[in-house]
Amino acid sequence: RLRGGRTGTKDMRRTWRRRCGCKSVQRNESLAAKGQKKSASWTQKVGPTAATNSNISVDLNGGLDPLHFARSFRQAYPYIEKHRNSTFVFVLPGEVSADENVLDGILQDVAILHGLGVRIVLAVGIGQQVDELLGMRGKQSVFMDGYRVTDAAAMRGVMEASGAVRVDIEARLSVIPTVAAVRRHGGNREFLEPAVKVVSGNYIRAKRRGVVNGVDFSHAGEVRGIDVEAIRSQLGRGCIVLLSNIGYTATGEVLNCNTYEVATQTAQMLQAQKLICFTNGDELFTRLNLPAWLTLKDAQALIGRILLEGLPETNCGSTTLDDSKCDNSALCQWQVRNCPLELTACVSACCDGVARSHILDGRVEGILLQEMFTRDGVGCMISADIYEGTRKASAEDVPAIEKLLEPLVENGTLLRRSRERLLSELQYFTVVERDFKIVACAALIPWGSDTAEVAAFVVSAGYRREGRGDVLLDYIEQSARSMGIRKLFLLTTRTADWFEMRGFKAAGYAHASRDIPHERTKHVDPLRNSQLYMKILEQATGSRPGSRIGF
Repeated sequence: RLRGGRTGTKDMRRTWRRRCGCKSVQRNESLAAKGQKKSASWTQKVGPTAATNSNISVDLNGGLDPLHFARSFRQAYPYIEKHRNSTFVFVLPGEVSADENVLDGILQDVAILHGLGVRIVLAVGIGQQVDELLGMRGKQSVFMDGYRVTDAAAMRGVMEASGAVRVDIEARLSVIPTVAAVRRHGGNREFLEPAVKVVSGNYIRAKRRGVVNGVDFSHAGEVRGIDVEAIRSQLGRGCIVLLSNIGYTATGEVLNCNTYEVATQTAQMLQAQKLICFTNGDELFTRLNLPAWLTLKDAQALIGRILLEGLPETNCGSTTLDDSKCDNSALCQWQVRNCPLELTACVSACCDGVARSHILDGRVEGILLQEMFTRDGVGCMISADIYEGTRKASAEDVPAIEKLLEPLVENGTLLRRSRERLLSELQYFTVVERDFKIVACAALIPWGSDTAEVAAFVVSAGYRREGRGDVLLDYIEQSARSMGIRKLFLLTTRTADWFEMRGFKAAGYAHASRDIPHERTKHVDPLRNSQLYMKILEQATGSRPGSRIGF
């Protein structure tokens, strides 16, 4: 069968499902019912845009609307460039790898990311498959503290399931583009190699968990280390690295480790840009009320509250924590008592240097692409709070703002603002504070119901080239969206290039423009020849100012 190619692999997967008693995921009526329920719950969480994939519309003939496709591709391009050569570590738990329909969709999108230059490590769990195998053999699964008590019979099931899932994933990632599609665009060669090269090996060093609180975990293991250099070498050769939950001791013993521990340590040691955890249901989102973005501090607060109070039965509301009641060091562990492993793994990764972690419901079609290549995403992102220190200005900030503006007033970039004018406009100012020092400021001044001016935009000279201007501008834009502002404009004489690179378009001389309110143009000095730049904001998605930014 294996020599028979793809057909043999399909037969093997069918045989595997029969042996372990897996329910088929291809029953159309069942899937349709699940899809309707999923769509309803997901729409309540992320809104109709994400639930219906409305960023890309479909015409009546079944093809993509060319205009919407072009706009979506343009929106995705900055993310494509940013993600190129980045390292992403994915967690596919057993309930995801066991669902053929969900797994197939995820792997298709993983292959797209790989084709766009992302370096990918897949950590694949097999918990559900092992449970089903043991059930078929009259054995019962026993778990303690996040680990399976792995006796000899359970270890045989682990190795059998691991091998079958590995072959299944390799087969799915071997699917090549259709010959007709390639030749339609001038290709004339046969594809004899797999579409994506997948490698696996003994990359995980483990040790026995031993006896804990009187319980002998037998063949259960804890991760001691990851062969980072070997994984980097394979990633550099253009391969996807596939990790299972199986680790190896220095004496050659095979141990059953936890997939989340494997993934978290791999992401940390590889210094990956992202850890991405898939789930096979939205219960985690609904019970914990996970937003589109959690700062690391807020995510730790959520874990702390679960640790103290237990997992809520319903929506848990806001995330607050009395630090005096919780050991903060425990909030950075890859597993915390009673807490979902997806959440604790993401927080642990961010605590140890991974820039961003994501939790995604794998049942949502195309969720990986939407999360990676759209501004607001459709899952939950956890990251350090890059908006930390960004706040509305107060009267105490006026002297610091004046000091920040003064160098640009002296060289003619900005007009001088009197103390009285600054106080009258203070309600429109946002400042960035670091170490009790104001290092950046900007004003968002409304002119009418849907138009606002960006003014007095300054970053202190000692803090430039660190991305602070981008963070401040994004914060201002999100604030504008939340106010219903559709159009931003600014006047500049010397900083046009910077704003052009951020999407602002030249609109002629400000003093002669009819694109901004007359009340504003009558205060423009024609002798300065200030240039007018405008930007049309994307439609608001309901996110609060500062809710999510970056890649």
